[in-house]
Amino acid sequence: AARHPLEHLTRLTIGFWFQKVTMHFVADGGAGGGPAQTYTYAVVTADKAATFALVRALQGAADEARVAAADRARTASASSAAGSSSPPAPGPGAILDNEDGPVLDGLRTVLGDSADAVRHFGILR
Repeated sequence: AARHPLEHLTRLTIGFWFQKVTMHFVADGGAGGGPAQTYTYAVVTADKAATFALVRALQGAADEARVAAADRARTASASSAAGSSSPPAPGPGAILDNEDGPVLDGLRTVLGDSADAVRHFGILR
């Protein structure tokens, strides 16, 4: 199973009216300096409350992981080169976006005026 640190979580995308969350990770190329790797995972909860709780938990845990990673980098930098510039502070938290608008826009493109009848869509169990 793949494992990606939460400090690499860059974006969370909600969809299907908060019944699905997609997690987007970007990991650096490692010690070899290779290109960044992107990983995407989708979790279908089919439950708005569960998705909302998951998004809140992921945002908080990712922020904590980012701060801890910055602290580790600062400590490593201080011990390896006294007097050099300090590493940057942790970046902003994961971006939260919503895919429902683009999905409905796509339906309108395909169905034309009849897509206006779509008021709700959901995940069937």
